[in-house]
Amino acid sequence: MDKDVLVSIVVPVYNAKDYLEACLDSIINQTYKNIEIILIDDGSNDGSGDVLDVYAQKDKRIKVVHNTNHGVSYTRNYGISIATGSKILFIDSDDIVDLDYVKKLVEPLQSDDYDLVICGINDVNVKKNKIKARKFPEKLTGNLQDDFCALFMMPIITGPVTKLYDAAILKNKKVYFSEDISFNEDVMFNLQYLRHIEKYAIVKEALYNYLRRPSQSLSKNRSEKNFKSVLKVADALKNFIIEKNIVNGNIALTHQCLNYLKWFAITDGGYSTFSRRAGEIRNVIDGRYATKGNKRATNVWLLKNNLLFVLYVMYWFREKGKW
Repeated sequence: MDKDVLVSIVVPVYNAKDYLEACLDSIINQTYKNIEIILIDDGSNDGSGDVLDVYAQKDKRIKVVHNTNHGVSYTRNYGISIATGSKILFIDSDDIVDLDYVKKLVEPLQSDDYDLVICGINDVNVKKNKIKARKFPEKLTGNLQDDFCALFMMPIITGPVTKLYDAAILKNKKVYFSEDISFNEDVMFNLQYLRHIEKYAIVKEALYNYLRRPSQSLSKNRSEKNFKSVLKVADALKNFIIEKNIVNGNIALTHQCLNYLKWFAITDGGYSTFSRRAGEIRNVIDGRYATKGNKRATNVWLLKNNLLFVLYVMYWFREKGKW
């Protein structure tokens, strides 16, 4: 692998003016210089587009695109389509990366031609001014089939950031973000990509700072539309586990299904809507499926047969404000 491989950095931008300068400064000052920076304004109305144009005047490596609003999936897909680098990184416009971020992600490519390189991430609570690094499991083999469950539960393998992707795989295999999914589309994207790789490399340092700020409307995120999206993602996860024969994949599926149901436990429709949603998630994991050396996973059987009871208790506690 050429040590001077061109890395395309795709940054979708929508109404992020308050955070943009810190993000862009961390990108243009990277110690690894052979990068193209693709900044895509997704129809911002807060002056973000003007900030991007100013930075483009400062650095010839920057390409600015101004689009009407299409959403983050369309924007990232557009970035993939115009990227000229052999490797692609995604950075969110309200986050900050370490100045050695690209350099350290590229370094493993000197020893082997990995199709995916992943680094650590810091969760930064802006309001409380606290930083917590997500720690990688100690026992990782470098084989996706063996390690997927541990990486998924971390979680480190679900989002598009902290990962150096191979542009040829993305384009030749037509791996794109699903524009018809409104929630967890990044999980679906990575499941598509991971179908085409076996080996990956880990950089254990936390080089990406995910800035957690006060969230938007929770009720909006718990919409029926978003719930239908997670049903598709959960089904895709089950199929991926079967297809790739993931070790202990049943654990990852159980974990994700319970997370989805915990998130959607509070609904405007009351218990009847909640009960229906529990049943629909149960349908996703219903039936027989095998994981490596385990034809019928005990914890999946327990989840399937006790799901409504567990979730009724969960629902009651959340409704009473005890969760």
